[in-house]
Amino acid sequence: METMEIQIRRLAETLFTARSAVFPSPLRPPPLPLAVVDENQESQDFGMDDFGDLDWNSVNLPEALAPQATETAESDLVTKDASLAQALTAVHFKWIIRPFMKPYLQPPSGNTSRQCHEAECDRWLRLFLSCTSLESQDPTEKWPTCIRLLKMMVVDKSDESWNARVHLSIMFQLLKIEPWQELAMQAFMGALVSNHNTIEKEYVAQFLSVAGLQHPLLLGVTLPARSFESGDFEFSSEEFIQVRFDYLKTIFQNLNQLILRQLTGEMELEARNIEYIEALQTMLSTMRNRSNSMKDTQKRANYQTFCRRVFSLYEESPELRAHEKLRFWLKWRTMFTTTS
Repeated sequence: METMEIQIRRLAETLFTARSAVFPSPLRPPPLPLAVVDENQESQDFGMDDFGDLDWNSVNLPEALAPQATETAESDLVTKDASLAQALTAVHFKWIIRPFMKPYLQPPSGNTSRQCHEAECDRWLRLFLSCTSLESQDPTEKWPTCIRLLKMMVVDKSDESWNARVHLSIMFQLLKIEPWQELAMQAFMGALVSNHNTIEKEYVAQFLSVAGLQHPLLLGVTLPARSFESGDFEFSSEEFIQVRFDYLKTIFQNLNQLILRQLTGEMELEARNIEYIEALQTMLSTMRNRSNSMKDTQKRANYQTFCRRVFSLYEESPELRAHEKLRFWLKWRTMFTTTS
């Protein structure tokens, strides 16, 4: 017999699965043009001969030019979605599921399969975030508040690896629902310096599919293959291990160039550069925390080798090395290299 926990989640997942089937998924960046078209040549070649095989008698022009009845259908969907949001809000559904979700935000116990525990954690997070997506609050206020609340629910601070995975899963599930680029890029950078490559490679591929091609820090990256079924990018574990260094190098170089442009007079870049520098600080802090939290001597040594390679790429960017907000991390790198 199913528990109340399972029944409540099944009901909610059914609702949101049906909702996602009729509402569009997050927009993908437009494909890059394959070739430049000579407009003059096109205008010379185009003429009535192109319609030579068209049976004009078979074309009902008034019907062909009439607007389709999509606006009414879309309006009906919006009305129904508002009713769903009102119903879930009225019963405080988001808070009903919270106690059921909370145990799965903690590290798995000794007798629990970590893989199963991770899958359950992801499902509850997706459900909680789906409830939040129905709220009418401004996204720039709604999502940071929601993310802070979820992170506060991860009460066990002793397992840095687990906490990092939960935080990345929050952003991964959010990226599927409503791309939010500010914190999404921070999570992207954190995934690149993780000592794991399961959900990390999936998140990186999803970010590139949804928003990454348009992000200033990722201009010029080498893209992986696209899935034939979904059209999204995909990595194998081996590909991700190799390509993340290329991505980090590109991020460092692009940020270095943006800082240099600001210093030479493009002051409109200042606010954005501050945001990117803070994301870089968060990434470096993540590296330090993961290194310090590793108890296995060999795993820690392997991760420190990885960190030294990251810093070797970082040090190729002179504006990053000289930036006052980043000097601490060069000092930490020196201690880190000396003690490792």
